[in-house]
Amino acid sequence: MKDRILYRLLFFCWLVMVVCSKAMGQSSPAELRISIDTHNKQILQILAEIHKTYDISMSYDEQIFNKDIIYSRSFDKSSLEEVLNYLLKDSNVGFTIINRALIFYEEDKTFTIKGRVVDSLSGENLIGATLLIAEKNKSSLINKYGFYSLTLPRGEYSCYVSYLGYKTRVVSLNAALENNYLVIKLAPVDFNLSEVVVNVDSSLTAQHMGSFTDKINWTQTRRNAFYKGEADIMKVLQMQNGING
Repeated sequence: MKDRILYRLLFFCWLVMVVCSKAMGQSSPAELRISIDTHNKQILQILAEIHKTYDISMSYDEQIFNKDIIYSRSFDKSSLEEVLNYLLKDSNVGFTIINRALIFYEEDKTFTIKGRVVDSLSGENLIGATLLIAEKNKSSLINKYGFYSLTLPRGEYSCYVSYLGYKTRVVSLNAALENNYLVIKLAPVDFNLSEVVVNVDSSLTAQHMGSFTDKINWTQTRRNAFYKGEADIMKVLQMQNGING
């Protein structure tokens, strides 16, 4: 009886050791090197091939993937992470590895910046100011309360802030500013003009001034300008171009 119990105990210990050794011998997906050709394939086809070839469990919702993308790259003994980063580039899908399972999830790859645009001297809100994101050719207007809100994909951007009568300012935007309230100050344009001096050329002769003189045909005009039977000189002058009485 004791021998039978001892035999069963030894067999159980051996079985545990075998299972543990197999588990230890299996590398995690993070350490896995894979070879795969993605030419003319969609992402779901590629993931199914990885699952079948390398026995990696996967969990995902098919709706989060862009099925319109056709890939065109081959991998030879590349890390699984490198392959997945290529497949998910420029998408809003992330992944994590738990034991030997790959879990895909939808993630937020945007950031939002909020704030105001104000006069640098008075602090007054500049309602209607424009913010233009050069890299995206995207613009936004300050609302009637003087506030703005911009949501952009993560990255580095140059924002051109402008308002009529103010100097345009360029502000650098990135995800590090997301939790900050960004107040953008614009400086008014200086419209003060320097003194204007008009000099007259004394050498200008009467001949050059001819375009500013005119002759009155007295014989003709005196027929039409009479006052109490006499020629009215003032009326004659008022009838000339450029003279108002």
